[in-house]
Amino acid sequence: MKKDAKIDIKLVITAASKKELPETWIRQRGYPIVSTQGLLSGVLSRTSKAYPATSILVLITGIGSENAARSARVMKDHLHPHAVINVGSCGFNGPTGAGIPGEIIFPATTQGPSGKKLRCLKYPPFPIPEDLHVKRTERLQSLGTPLFKRDRQFAEFVDMEGWFQHEILDMAGISFCAFKVVTDLCSPDSPDIYRKNLPLLKERIKSILSFLELSQRKKKISVVIPVYNRSWCIKRAVDSVLTQTFPAGEVIVVNDGSTDETHTLLASYGNKIRLIRTIENRGVAAARNLGINASEGDWIALLDSDDTWERDRLLNQVKYLDQNPFLEILQCDEAWIRNGKRLNKKKYHQKTEGWIWHQSLERCMISPSCVLARKDLLKEHGLFDTAMPACEDYDLWLKITRHHIIGFNPQKDVVKYGGHACQLSFKYQAMDRFRIYALIHALEEETDETRMEILKQAIISRLVILSSGALKRNLKQDVVIYRKIQKELEKGVPKCAAYPFLLKK
Repeated sequence: MKKDAKIDIKLVITAASKKELPETWIRQRGYPIVSTQGLLSGVLSRTSKAYPATSILVLITGIGSENAARSARVMKDHLHPHAVINVGSCGFNGPTGAGIPGEIIFPATTQGPSGKKLRCLKYPPFPIPEDLHVKRTERLQSLGTPLFKRDRQFAEFVDMEGWFQHEILDMAGISFCAFKVVTDLCSPDSPDIYRKNLPLLKERIKSILSFLELSQRKKKISVVIPVYNRSWCIKRAVDSVLTQTFPAGEVIVVNDGSTDETHTLLASYGNKIRLIRTIENRGVAAARNLGINASEGDWIALLDSDDTWERDRLLNQVKYLDQNPFLEILQCDEAWIRNGKRLNKKKYHQKTEGWIWHQSLERCMISPSCVLARKDLLKEHGLFDTAMPACEDYDLWLKITRHHIIGFNPQKDVVKYGGHACQLSFKYQAMDRFRIYALIHALEEETDETRMEILKQAIISRLVILSSGALKRNLKQDVVIYRKIQKELEKGVPKCAAYPFLLKK
């Protein structure tokens, strides 16, 4: 089977058996349910007209290790989605008296029969309801046969599919996680208990997959625009938001201690905008955070005060989210104008969709003015670091791209203006200092050894460049600090707090 050109599958939800799914509910919301054999026989191509706008597929794998592995090979060879989520039943193999049918677990690792472990996604690749109780457990162990008697040599939660899919997908670089619902207690009467709990299982899976519900897609978007002493361009930015074909729920402009005519201009908009004014200039990170925390919407659209939006910016992104409802953050493309002239972007600046953490190490691959993100996602990762004079967006995007799929709708719906004297890139020398701070911060939080090594190499390459520049300018003390950080990297993990110099303005 060749990959179908009409349907670009980005997220696959797998289940061992159709009887475990709220099948009618899923189909009514416009999502195809196919079997592994059906996928191989080309059923997805034949049903593409019925599901023209979806990027999500529900795949019935069949029960047991062999069927799970076979389905994973098919996904690897013919779909290669951004992520696979395995949902369905599991048994509770823990202490007698514990374990509750209907309990939802989200394991940190899957484990094979022999004990080998694989790490799952730390965060689900889609939003889950705040009121949904999910137990984060260390592991889910997959066995080759059902467990009809509790056996403490195995994990507390067991199934027959998760690890067998995960093993093959992991080798192909496809991200994986599982949501499992306890349906039996690993006892001789497990089959009867399982059948009794099937209705409960379906309701739990419906709750897990509630992001597929059309009513969940109604979005109130809060636009946040920070500004400091930009009376020459702020009206252009605000007007581009107020003329959107998809109106924002609110437009928040944070006047971050401006001393020019900015406040007078903004006050003239009256109740068309929410104007927040600070007495002191605290920086763009603090201004954005203030606006986000004051917002009433569940989605945040950012706009820098020197940029503008095309009229359909929000409309195009909302449409894209309707087609890809698992996304929690996305960006559009942008046109660049510098000193009045349109620029062509280099190939390495081209944006892409998916897991973009590796690309984001080299340069900032997400533009604030292009972003639409769930407010809860931004808050979960700490918002913008107010200690950073610049590159605060690089820091936050590193945290988010590490754990979340980044959506990308390719319309050039943002115009970025550059070349003016008040750009932060003109204000600070050796801007890579701030990026090194962000990279060290990421290294402190990283637990994966491979990624830790990647981060170290990224830091070292920037330190070499900074050292070379400092030597040319005869900044010997700076060179000493850069070399000290490099030596510390050879021994272990340096601490951001030990190098306040990196944030020196």
